[in-house]
Amino acid sequence: MGADWRLYDRMCPVQPDMLVVQTARLGVIHDRRIYGVPDLIVEVVSPSNAEQDMDIKRRAYARAAVPGYWIVRPVERDVMVCSNPDPVAELFKNVETIPPGGTLTSPTLPIQASIANFFANAPNTTL
Repeated sequence: MGADWRLYDRMCPVQPDMLVVQTARLGVIHDRRIYGVPDLIVEVVSPSNAEQDMDIKRRAYARAAVPGYWIVRPVERDVMVCSNPDPVAELFKNVETIPPGGTLTSPTLPIQASIANFFANAPNTTL
């Protein structure tokens, strides 16, 4: 289902690469928009915009109390899993980096995935 969600953070819109709304909360989606906070936001770091994903968006999503924020880093071929947002401090209290050979077990959703599978068919940009 294609729905739109934008967070207008300090008058600057931030839009995630991917988001998840659990089935039990589908009521927040209507008129092709999401009215509420997604259960998970995933960003893929762009080399030209790394600060946007690693700092600006991370603070914005913590302020919005997004329960889970994953930062997929193609250069490192790992994933940073952020959870337990503190809206006042503008940070996620728990941040874990899952290495290339590791398994991501979401602290907020019933999801488990091999990090190697995230990058299985992606070109190696470090060569």
